Amino acid sequence: HHRTMSLSHCSEVVVGGGWSGVYWAWRRLDQPGYDASGLCLLEASGRLGGRTYSVRDLALGGHNFTLDVGAYRFSPDMHLPGDVILKLALPTACYEPGCPSASDGRAVRWAAAAALVLHVAALSLSAGAAFRLPVGVNLRVMMPPAAPTNLFLSRSALALPRGMPSPVSVYVQHAPPFGGNATAAAAAAPETAAEARAWRGAASVAFADGGSIPLSPTLSRALRRLRHSVRSSPFVAVCAPVWTDQLAEAWRRAGGSPDAAAYAPGAVRAFSESGDGAAVEASGGVVREGGGGAPIATVVQLLVEGYGAREMLSLRGSLEGLGLGGAAFVHSDFDVFFEQDATIAGYTLASLGAVLISVLGVTLLLSAQPAFALAMGACALSSVVLLAGWMRLCSVPLSSLSVVPLLLAVGLSIDYCTHVAHAFWEAQGTPGQRATRALAARGASVSLGGVSTALTVSLLAFSGTAIMTTYHVMLSGVVLLGLWHALIALPAALLLLSPAGGGSGDGRGGGAVVSTMQRSKAPPLPARRGSAKELA
Repeated sequence: HHRTMSLSHCSEVVVGGGWSGVYWAWRRLDQPGYDASGLCLLEASGRLGGRTYSVRDLALGGHNFTLDVGAYRFSPDMHLPGDVILKLALPTACYEPGCPSASDGRAVRWAAAAALVLHVAALSLSAGAAFRLPVGVNLRVMMPPAAPTNLFLSRSALALPRGMPSPVSVYVQHAPPFGGNATAAAAAAPETAAEARAWRGAASVAFADGGSIPLSPTLSRALRRLRHSVRSSPFVAVCAPVWTDQLAEAWRRAGGSPDAAAYAPGAVRAFSESGDGAAVEASGGVVREGGGGAPIATVVQLLVEGYGAREMLSLRGSLEGLGLGGAAFVHSDFDVFFEQDATIAGYTLASLGAVLISVLGVTLLLSAQPAFALAMGACALSSVVLLAGWMRLCSVPLSSLSVVPLLLAVGLSIDYCTHVAHAFWEAQGTPGQRATRALAARGASVSLGGVSTALTVSLLAFSGTAIMTTYHVMLSGVVLLGLWHALIALPAALLLLSPAGGGSGDGRGGGAVVSTMQRSKAPPLPARRGSAKELA
C-alpha cells in the first residue's frame, strides 16, 4: 500500500486486496513452477479482505468487543472466499445458535486423547499377550463332544491326569553291505553277494537327508545311547528294548569283533531265524525290505506322555545330538498336526509381513500420498496386534484354524479405515473439522457394514464344529476391532496428530463464516442467527 513504491519488477499486478484479488493471486501462486517474485497485489487500505471487515476494541460496559461491519459468513457453494479460507485453514467458528462452544471443542480433544491412551494401553497388553499365545490345535475340539472317542478321552483323563500316552517310533536306517556297490557284491561269496543284492534297494529308503548307518556293533552302541537319552526325557514313559542289543550279544558269543564295520550277513540271518529274532519281528522292532527281506531299519518304540510339537522337536534334537543325523527320524500318527504347530508361528509372521508390505505398497500406489499409506499400514498393524490380545482373551490358540481370520483382519481393517481416512484427507479446515466431516460422511456406512458382517458371522456360533466356532470368535473380533479403529482410534489420532489445514478436496460440509483476515484478542459479539454454520 506504499503509494511511492516502484512497479517495475512486477510482471503481473492485482489491483485490490478484496476476496476477488486475494483469490486470483492465491490461484496463481498455487500453480506449480510459478515465479512469485513478479506478482504484485495492490491494496489502498493497508488490509486484506475487502468488505469482510471487523472493527476491534469497541469499549462497551467495561469490555472490549469486535464488531463485524461487513460480510462475516460464507456458504458451502462459494468458491470465493471458501477455497482460500478452507485451504489456508483460516480460523473459523460455528455460527448457528446450537453450535458447540469452545469448551465443547476442548472436551472433544480430551475425549480423543483419552481414546488414544486407552488404545495404546490395549496395544501394549496385546503385544505382551502375543508372546504368550498358545500354539496348536487340541484335537479333541475337532470332534463333537458326544463322539465316542471324545468320551473315552474324557474318562481316561480321570485315571491319567497327563492324558493317554502316545505311541511314537524312532526309525534308524541301516546302510546296505558294500554301499550298494554291484562290483563289490559280485566279488563276494555267493551267500554274501546274494544278501547284498537283496539289500541293495535299502538305499532308496531314506529319512530326512537320506543318511544311514551300517548294521554293525557301532550302530548297536549308538542305539543304546539313543535309548538312554530318550528314557531320560521327562515325557517318555516307556522305551522298548532294541533288537540290536540281542544281536550284539549273539555276535559277541559267536566270537565276532566289537569293532567290526558290519555284522556278517550270516549272523544277522541266524539271529532272525532264532526265537528272539521272531519276537523282535512280531513286536515291530525291525523293518525289512519288501516285508520279508533283509533288515533295512531299526524301530525304537516309545510311549510319550503329553506328546505334541515341543516333544517332537525335543526328540529330534536328541537324535541330532547323538550324531545320528539323517539316518534317524521320529514319527507318530499325529505328526501331521504337530508339524503345523511347530511351524505356524514363523509362517504367520512371514505371511503378516508380506500382507502389511502389500498394503503399504498398494495404498501408496493408488493414493500417491505417503502419509495416507503410513496411516493405513499403522491401522492394519494395530488391528493384528489387538486381535492377538483378543485371541488370548477368548482362549483361541494360534493354529491353522485361527491363522486365516488373523490374516483377514488386515484386509477388513483397511476396508473400514480407508473410507474414514480418505474422507478426512479430502476434507478442508482444522483437524477437528476434518475429523467431524469424515465421520459424518462415512461413519454411518462403515457402521452398517460392520453390523451386517457381525450379524452374518453370529450364525457360526451355533455350529458344533471347532472350525466354525473358531471363525465366529475370530471374525467377531475382527469386526469389533475394525470398527474401533475406523470410528474411534483413527479419527482421534488424526484430530490430535494432524497439522492444521491440509486436505486435497474442497471439504465443504456446510456453510462457514470468516470475520476478518486478522486475528483479535478481543471477544467477539454473541453469535447471530443465520443460515451459515461457521464464524471465524
